[in-house]
Amino acid sequence: MNTIVGDFIRMYPEYIAELKKWATSDKRFVRRAAAVTLIIPARKGLFLKE
Repeated sequence: MNTIVGDFIRMYPEYIAELKKWATSDKRFVRRAAAVTLIIPARKGLFLKE
């Protein structure tokens, strides 16, 4: 799943703000999804400031 959402975020970086909202969710798995979404793009040097 993180590859799919990560690809989406790379294609549409304006959704980073929504991803940041996920990071503060009460639901553990939503927070996890927010974190793992950026793993693959970060390995490629993308979104490191976010």
